[in-house]
Amino acid sequence: MKKIAFTICSNNYLAQASLLVQSFMDLNADYEFYIGLVDDVLPSIRYPAREGLQIISCREVVPAALLQQMAARYKIVELNTSVKPFYVEYFFNKYDNCQVIYLDPDIYVYNSFKEIDDLLQQHDMVITPHCLTPIPLDGHHPQERAFTKYGVYNLGFIALRKSPDSSAYIQWLKERLAALCYAEAELGVYTDQLWVNLLPVFFNNVYVSRHPGMNAAFWNLHERQFSEQNGRYKVNDACDLLFFHFSSFRINSWQSLASYQTRYTVETRPDVKTLFEQYAKAYQHAKTVYSSQVPCVFTQRSLLGKWQYYYNRYRIRKDLAV
Repeated sequence: MKKIAFTICSNNYLAQASLLVQSFMDLNADYEFYIGLVDDVLPSIRYPAREGLQIISCREVVPAALLQQMAARYKIVELNTSVKPFYVEYFFNKYDNCQVIYLDPDIYVYNSFKEIDDLLQQHDMVITPHCLTPIPLDGHHPQERAFTKYGVYNLGFIALRKSPDSSAYIQWLKERLAALCYAEAELGVYTDQLWVNLLPVFFNNVYVSRHPGMNAAFWNLHERQFSEQNGRYKVNDACDLLFFHFSSFRINSWQSLASYQTRYTVETRPDVKTLFEQYAKAYQHAKTVYSSQVPCVFTQRSLLGKWQYYYNRYRIRKDLAV
């Protein structure tokens, strides 16, 4: 079984991606790792390099005409998300017998993925909900209604084993994300996350993981406590922390944990202070190597391109509002 993990980013997100690559590959040497670059490879950038790591431009996996259309209608985050199933299809086509794991670039890995490998022996696809238990109605954010708006599952992670069902899912998702990968939650679309609400309904052999050490993040801190035992992090003193999703992380305000949450700080949650402080230090160092100010080639639009982009945004808002 060929084991592949990948992330997707533009040149401005390489600092986060480099931390993911290092943390994952140090603990999962039996995987090949790919950075899917939604950008041009620039000679001025020293890209992450190590054995088992490859960088593949989205130009290699998305047909040129279709990529041009997608770039003309999407914001940078939407475009990065929209190419995800195209990369999975690329790996499925390259290898007859394989499993593929996608991870957002702002994830940091703390343990082996053997438990996920074991799940893929029995299931074709593995996804994780944003949270597993109710959130208190305490006036803080996030609240459960955020998940009805932005998606039940967090697609910063998905694991797939090549099979008829997972291949059918990828074809279905490709069609939707090529045309409707907008981050317009008020209009019923939010990148890939609202589409994947339908995954366990439309397709078979999908496993919804309730492992608290998978996709831990600010949106599920209410149900997860962290501790360090023998050099490893534990969740709720029971499960290994496999990976933490540092979504909405801000280097200059890391003590507040994330931009879109108001429930906790490092003062009220000292159990996560070390996690966030260590990531902040690693991220700060990575930023000295990889600048976040590099503009993405796909956002550098001509005057005509800007007109087409704003027209597309107007048209989709009008169409989806019906």
